[in-house]
Amino acid sequence: MCRYFFLVILLFRGLIIFSQTTNVSDWRSSERDSMSEAFQWFEAKNYRRALPVFETLYKAHPSEFFIKYCYGVCALSRTDKHDEALNLLLQVYRKNRKIEDIDYHLAKAHHLNYKFDDALNILSSTNLRGKNNLSDSIMKPIQLLKQYCVNAKLLLANPTDAVMANIGNVINTAADEDIPLLAADESVLIFTRTDADPGNKNVVSNAGVYLSVKENSNWLKPALINKGGINDKAIALSPDGLTLFIYHEDPSGNGDIYRSDFDYFEWSVPSRVKGINTSSWEGGCSITADGKTLYFCSDRPGGLGGKDIYKATLQEDKSWGNIENLGPNVNTSADEESPFIHADGMNLFFSSTGRTSMGGYDIFQARWNAAEGKFNEAQNLGYPINTPDDDLYYTLSANGNNGYYASGKKGGEGLKDICMTSHGYIGEKPLAYVVKGVVTKAMNVLYSDISIDITSKDNKVLGEVKVNSVNGKYMAILPADNQYKLVYKYKSFEYKTIEINTSRLQEPPEQIIDVYFDIKPELNKTQSAKDSVDKSVQKHELMSFSADKLRRIMAKYGEESVPGLEYFVQIGAYKYTKNYDFKKLKKIGKITELDLKDGITRVTIGGSFPTLKKAYELSQKVVKAGQKDAFITMLYNGKRIFVEDLETLKIFETK
Repeated sequence: MCRYFFLVILLFRGLIIFSQTTNVSDWRSSERDSMSEAFQWFEAKNYRRALPVFETLYKAHPSEFFIKYCYGVCALSRTDKHDEALNLLLQVYRKNRKIEDIDYHLAKAHHLNYKFDDALNILSSTNLRGKNNLSDSIMKPIQLLKQYCVNAKLLLANPTDAVMANIGNVINTAADEDIPLLAADESVLIFTRTDADPGNKNVVSNAGVYLSVKENSNWLKPALINKGGINDKAIALSPDGLTLFIYHEDPSGNGDIYRSDFDYFEWSVPSRVKGINTSSWEGGCSITADGKTLYFCSDRPGGLGGKDIYKATLQEDKSWGNIENLGPNVNTSADEESPFIHADGMNLFFSSTGRTSMGGYDIFQARWNAAEGKFNEAQNLGYPINTPDDDLYYTLSANGNNGYYASGKKGGEGLKDICMTSHGYIGEKPLAYVVKGVVTKAMNVLYSDISIDITSKDNKVLGEVKVNSVNGKYMAILPADNQYKLVYKYKSFEYKTIEINTSRLQEPPEQIIDVYFDIKPELNKTQSAKDSVDKSVQKHELMSFSADKLRRIMAKYGEESVPGLEYFVQIGAYKYTKNYDFKKLKKIGKITELDLKDGITRVTIGGSFPTLKKAYELSQKVVKAGQKDAFITMLYNGKRIFVEDLETLKIFETK
């Protein structure tokens, strides 16, 4: 029993009244054991771990000031308990001001509750002079907290035009939603969700990486794409949404950066990024739109102090090299974290505990200075984006309209929620142009043997564009105020070249270009690229084949029925389950789902047809009803088949 009194006396040294009133003899043995364990976490300053135990003990013994103090200090580690922490610490402070480090913890509570003058008053040299309750380890944090309060007062007095909004309960839950990662056009959102135990919000019971897609300006229900340990988090997404970077921490606390690529309905097994990871800690990262520069965070020796941000360039062997520290305009003697390079390649956003932070990590912006070959000095994004608590993992859309990050602000769905902000930048609006579309041949999407190059006016290749292996979609990110060419290459077909002038595109800076390969290579010499892109794929006569080929097939085989060969009129294809809205088509035919066991839900109308002619006739009715992307899908003995396959198998020949 003596050791419990000893713990109390240690904390409240010289205050016999508290040790006398904390009589643990009438506690249950499980409570005494819990307090002993929690106090060990408390001494190690792992307040989030100790919090649930002290919270339980406080509810059972609300009059015990020792428990009240410990619970109050631990409650500072969670945003939704800041006001409760302040109330508890005030009660303890009024009872006894000689408790070790009580001045610092109470000042911090005032600071986190936006009571900066009260915090500064407690921390003033006059009030602290002669205090014998301050540990040596707390003196440096006191000076830092003073500076945070000064910075916060200035930033709060000069708020920016940013407007914050919670993105809603489709994404956010009672758990922690953190580290939002978005494709440049905001079509894909990936985030990490850390679930809490139903009976205790402070205990992690599950963690996973989730993905949501946007449809008609709304986020769809997210799907779990990776279930890992609590130390595995998705930390970066390439602008095209097809490469994911993951942070993995081993039991010793050493962190490394891994990479996963989207390939045919799933993400590849993560592999360590070559040339970046060392025996030191490597954490957040961000890749440029051209895929040639990677910004990452590390606490390796030789930096300016703590965690610094570095950049690396892609080598010919696909590893990363030429690693450079970004220097004092970005890094400080404090910690820098979570870099994000905007799609324009010019604006770097990151978080720092140094500079003019108003508390913990604040989000900063630094703009590239081409003339000097380095970033200009970073600037604080200001209030209300930044708060007295930690603000990390900020990302900004290619058009510069919307910024995203996780925050524990009051009024949310749970612990941390993903929020969106407008005007989330300093100075000139960061801007990059998005050119996207789908590449098809005979209305079948192309995802293999297709390559897209971004070239300059003199045909120098500036970068390559990936094509989605599921739906044939692509996304090219082009910096503003320049001229580019997109060169589409497919097998022996003549290249399709589209010229893009990003200085003339209007808001929103996005252009949809669908590219269609149809005519045989030997007949393709006189075809212009303009005839084969954009609106050409929307002509309903094309359907599953080109107009000429379709007429030839219809004339010879339109009414021919082949055993095992079925035709379907497809009106939609989706990877994720949703409520389909095809009310205008219900009078035409029954709407059903076609499951080909490939992870894609295909929506068809009218059932199966034994002949091409009947399927074609229904497709025309569907098109006239306003469903322009209707086309014919063929199955042979239950498996999807294309025209070329039918010719190879000699089921029938097109001529």
